[in-house]
Amino acid sequence: MSAARKKNIFSMLQEEIASREKEEERLSPAALLALPDNLRELILRITRLGEVTPAQLAQELGQEETEIKKMLSELVEKGYLREEKTYRVAFGRRRTTKLPQSIWESLEKKI
Repeated sequence: MSAARKKNIFSMLQEEIASREKEEERLSPAALLALPDNLRELILRITRLGEVTPAQLAQELGQEETEIKKMLSELVEKGYLREEKTYRVAFGRRRTTKLPQSIWESLEKKI
């Protein structure tokens, strides 16, 4: 195998690893459950409301907007929220499991 081809394969692998790591930064059900109560409630409220502003969240939750902004910043740093003009939850994609083709043959033998 040529050095250029090896470098290309290595680059592809690095890109794949980086994309998987980036995906893992998004919010999973397990990560949601691991959050402190106040952050979990904030995520759930944003999920119900869709895209919201800090002012809307402060009014919804009866808290100061500055406190809401601190919590939002923490969630953005973790990769759980996307910040544009409003905030929305960045859920991770569900990973699919690829079953080996031989599993179907094994199942047919048992039936």
